[in-house]
Amino acid sequence: MKRIFDDLHGYVSLNDLEVMILDHPLLQRLRRIKQTSLAFMVYPGAVNTRFSHTLGTLHITTILGGILEEKGILTHEETRKLRIASLLHDVGQFPFSHSIGGFFMSKNFSNSDFGDMLISSTDLKDILNNGGYPYREIKDILWGESPLRPIIDSDVDVDRMDYLLRDSKYSGVQLGNIDLQRLMDSVSYEQGKVDISEKGLYSAENFFIARLHMYQAVYYHKTILGYELLARKIYSDMIDECDVPGSPSELREIVESGNIFMWDDEWFHSRLYGCYYTTSNDVLKQKIWNLINRRGPKMVYDEPFSAANKYSLHSVLEKLESSNIPRSSIYPIEENISIIDKTRINFVKANGGKVAVDDVGFLLKSVPSRLSINRIYVDAPYSSRAREVIP
Repeated sequence: MKRIFDDLHGYVSLNDLEVMILDHPLLQRLRRIKQTSLAFMVYPGAVNTRFSHTLGTLHITTILGGILEEKGILTHEETRKLRIASLLHDVGQFPFSHSIGGFFMSKNFSNSDFGDMLISSTDLKDILNNGGYPYREIKDILWGESPLRPIIDSDVDVDRMDYLLRDSKYSGVQLGNIDLQRLMDSVSYEQGKVDISEKGLYSAENFFIARLHMYQAVYYHKTILGYELLARKIYSDMIDECDVPGSPSELREIVESGNIFMWDDEWFHSRLYGCYYTTSNDVLKQKIWNLINRRGPKMVYDEPFSAANKYSLHSVLEKLESSNIPRSSIYPIEENISIIDKTRINFVKANGGKVAVDDVGFLLKSVPSRLSINRIYVDAPYSSRAREVIP
């Protein structure tokens, strides 16, 4: 048994198998990947890591598992499996998280796909099997059809419970504070859906509003997102120029070589510095300089309600390009982020009856199911010209 101190939750206890997993180089890699990508460009304190989040998720899993055991929803063995899964839920994170992750998502390769690759293709598989937890069963909890999956991955899961509190603390944005204990006491899971007791209505409202506000104020903050798009563009350009992996097959080669433990934020920084000195591509060199020295692109178009757009994103792009702004200096993004899937959540009344989200509380009715992001950024030297031509 080992105890590690987490500054958010206090001491977190791990058994021998969990220590073996946490000490693995692929889990230690998470010490060197920031949880909130490039948020520190705006919020200097936002340098918390995926490793500390992993510990926090393990801690919350332990407490919630105990509560669900008392309710007869989980067995103790199921809680132990969930603890193992919680340790591995972020093993497939990319350097700078969503910045580089967005590039690989465009290749139809997500952090879940990468995590599956890492567990299936390394000795993590053997550690799990030899420890009494078949690796396929753990993967099923993380990314498959296991009835335990919603505890790790759902609208109200241990992952979100920890990162809202943790990212709020480190960014200094207090919008992520949630009533954790009340929420855990109120939640249960059945047939892939989340059940929340009627007594937990206010804590649930607080949770989903906090999620919405953290996405608006931190994760998709206009300046932070601009730097993430710049980093993503640089990474894409460095594939041909500076020897960085650009496909899942190239990542697999690095995994099989045993060197994937180095693929972290520090690796990306080292590639930036090396490429800056070796590339003959002046445009790429300038972009690297801009990222390192905080000279990010400027947002020139933002229409959060795409259905109300007078002009499509495509037509705005055409206007920008026709005004002699280089395409390489334009960064469009269209994303729809899930905030709450109201079809997968029920509230349980005192008599045991279940009601839908829209039938309880006026606040949850007003929380949008999705947050729509429709923006265009341009490199700073072109921002004035862009604002002149965009309607």
